[in-house]
Amino acid sequence: MTIYYILLSAVLGAYVFLGLYLNYMTIRDDIRRERERKAEKKHHSDNTTPLRRSR
Repeated sequence: MTIYYILLSAVLGAYVFLGLYLNYMTIRDDIRRERERKAEKKHHSDNTTPLRRSR
């Protein structure tokens, strides 16, 4: 019976670790994408002329 509990704990531990790891990677990817989008937006706004900005 104790072998069953050890195996169950190992499986649940691996499941929790994998879930936390995948969530961390997803959040990190979202942050990276958001930074790239803001940098692209800033770069695009730097290319506009002052006249174009006033419209």
